[in-house]
Amino acid sequence: MQVIAAMVGWPFVALLAVPMAILLLSSFRLTTLVLSSVKAVVIVLTPMMVVEFLMYGKVVLPTLQIVLYNVLGVGGDSTLYGTEEWWFYLANLTLNFNVAWPLCLLFPFLRLLVAITEQNAKTKDELFKSIILLSSAHLWIAFFSCLAHKEERFIFAVYPIIALSAGLSLCDISVLYLRLFPSTPVASGNNRTPSHRLRLDKVLQMLTLVVFLFVSFSRLLLAVKGFTAPFRVWDQVAYVQVPPSLKAPLKLCVGKEWYRFPSHFFVEGNWTTVRFIRSKFDGQLPGLFPESPDSLWGRVEGARSEDETFNSRNLQDESRLERAENCALLVDMATAHQQEDHYEEQEGWEIVYEEPFLDVASSRFPFKTFYLPWMFNRKNSFGRYVLLKNVKILPSSTG
Repeated sequence: MQVIAAMVGWPFVALLAVPMAILLLSSFRLTTLVLSSVKAVVIVLTPMMVVEFLMYGKVVLPTLQIVLYNVLGVGGDSTLYGTEEWWFYLANLTLNFNVAWPLCLLFPFLRLLVAITEQNAKTKDELFKSIILLSSAHLWIAFFSCLAHKEERFIFAVYPIIALSAGLSLCDISVLYLRLFPSTPVASGNNRTPSHRLRLDKVLQMLTLVVFLFVSFSRLLLAVKGFTAPFRVWDQVAYVQVPPSLKAPLKLCVGKEWYRFPSHFFVEGNWTTVRFIRSKFDGQLPGLFPESPDSLWGRVEGARSEDETFNSRNLQDESRLERAENCALLVDMATAHQQEDHYEEQEGWEIVYEEPFLDVASSRFPFKTFYLPWMFNRKNSFGRYVLLKNVKILPSSTG
């Protein structure tokens, strides 16, 4: 499965197979393992190259291009799209996994102690194997922490492993406690168990679970209360009244908030064209897919066409920018400290709809990090996420 995921999907998924490959080396000869891997790659790569040639007119190998560009810097450099400190993922996982993340980090050490104190040879061997197998999360985080360009979405692949490692760490803590502090067991039915320790194990596990759920729910509420304004604002586009005399499609524009544009599912009817206006962002903006006939060959032609305005240096293309006065609608966010144009205050623009959006830069920890109902609105600062209409194109609702 890792071969398919790495070749067809995301090449870095191959990192997750490294611990498994190490374990397989202990059971199979190196030549057998290499031949099996080559066979799997050929089986996956052959139909993949055929499909690419049919659709693109040439062999592209996107997975190879991803590695060349993002890791080796061939043709460009991923740092052009932003860089973060080495501890970015550690801080991010601490916020998103709270108590589960340190438990995951402790797993190899706790499991090693359990293995060392285990008397059964077969069980000891299985414990050592589990350390190697679940080290993929640590390997993944270490690798991506070494890359200068970091994004939260890069670590989603190890979320299940982090959760599993955290749960096993709790079990290992219980095992170690029982081994370090033995006492005379008490009879309980057909079993003889130290009942007071059993209660302690349950208290530890329940306390960890309660803290994890409470903090996670607080983070979830923060995301809903603080950052869902773009969805609600874009949802209002469909309700904007357009006079029959105006010829569709009208231009719907977005400036500095281009990266929060949720989906074209919010844009239909009169609003089939989304354009960008100039902002402080001077990098490469998304482009439109070329229009092609609604047929199989038309789709093939569309896939084979190359937009020469794209570049690998993250340079802005002026042809993708629209003048603000040509836009019928504009989605923007206004904050007190922004250094960009306040369109909502300019003549000729009218607010159709607005929602508060948490202004992280002007808010303080912990109120901007966790949802605290009695302090969220009082302790945080908010921007205005607005849907504006150009009254020179669309009539003002106030007449």
